Amino acid sequence: SAALCSTTMHNDSQAMNIYCAGIVFNTAILHHQDSIKTGKSVSLDRAEELYQNSLQLLVGLPNSNDTVALIAVAASNNLAQIKMDKGLVMQAGKTLRFLMYLLRSSQRKVGRIF
Repeated sequence: SAALCSTTMHNDSQAMNIYCAGIVFNTAILHHQDSIKTGKSVSLDRAEELYQNSLQLLVGLPNSNDTVALIAVAASNNLAQIKMDKGLVMQAGKTLRFLMYLLRSSQRKVGRIF
């Protein structure tokens, strides 16, 4: 999904990246829910990859945009949960620190997704 969404028109690339990040994020949720219902690790792995892809699509965009901030916060939160579920405590901690950065900077309406 992320590869399909990365081919954007120059003038609308910021908006297109936001829309694509939303689509990829929602797809990640579907896989995440499937992994919770069925216990399939392949679904959890796919959800993790898609959450990361949704964040990647937001790189460089201002998190003062409410939609950017919402997708980034939700994807980071869910990604941290997956990492904790997998026992990847250090990676989960790094993701949670990023989540805290997002929350602080979105309250001040400054910063960019990096």
